[in-house]
Amino acid sequence: MIAVSPGPSWIGGSLLIGALLLFGLASVRRRRLAHARGWRVRRAGRDELTYEELRTGKQKKAKWEKLYISGELLTTRRPSFVISFDTPEKWRSYPEWARDRREQIIARIQEACPAPLFEHDFGK
Repeated sequence: MIAVSPGPSWIGGSLLIGALLLFGLASVRRRRLAHARGWRVRRAGRDELTYEELRTGKQKKAKWEKLYISGELLTTRRPSFVISFDTPEKWRSYPEWARDRREQIIARIQEACPAPLFEHDFGK
């Protein structure tokens, strides 16, 4: 019987620690970028996105306000996700802070979710 040496055990541990550090640094970078620009776009489940803005409330404490934007995950073609924006008439029912800023919010979502990876449907 031939004995096979598994090699130094520290190599696997070092690789794992390195991967965790890279993941942690990327997460910190995303959070800092979102705080610096004051907004972010995130996936919320299978068929939804959230657009979030850092807003100062009545107690002068900043918190993230959210808008839920519907979409559809496509599994058979590219782009793999369609973002469906409400019509201007439906947009008027949104929270007050977002009501008159449809174009700006859509532009930010398009920046965060660019074509050709995402398709943008404007609800005609």
